[in-house]
Amino acid sequence: MRIYDLSTLNRFCETQKSKPHYAALKSQVKQWYHEASQAKWASTAEIKARYATASIITAERVVFNLVSNHYRLIVKIDFDWSIIFVCFIGTHKEYDKVDARSVEYGD
Repeated sequence: MRIYDLSTLNRFCETQKSKPHYAALKSQVKQWYHEASQAKWASTAEIKARYATASIITAERVVFNLVSNHYRLIVKIDFDWSIIFVCFIGTHKEYDKVDARSVEYGD
């Protein structure tokens, strides 16, 4: 899968540098990016089989829990084109303030 975009994930991680979970967040984001970029997912069911704690919002939207659910990553996936778009990454508290069905990066 192609992922748009790594710089968004890295920028967010850098904003968390002074937080206690920074090292774990950076590690999990890197691991998720590596796994997702190598994946050949055809449906959200395949994602759920690999990431049991992921939440399927719609047929195209998935929420991944990071660092024991301290952070959330929302992505939109175009399975036909094998593209993942990062829509949101933030703390669980920040996640509670967005609509996971419609949020887009930069909202």
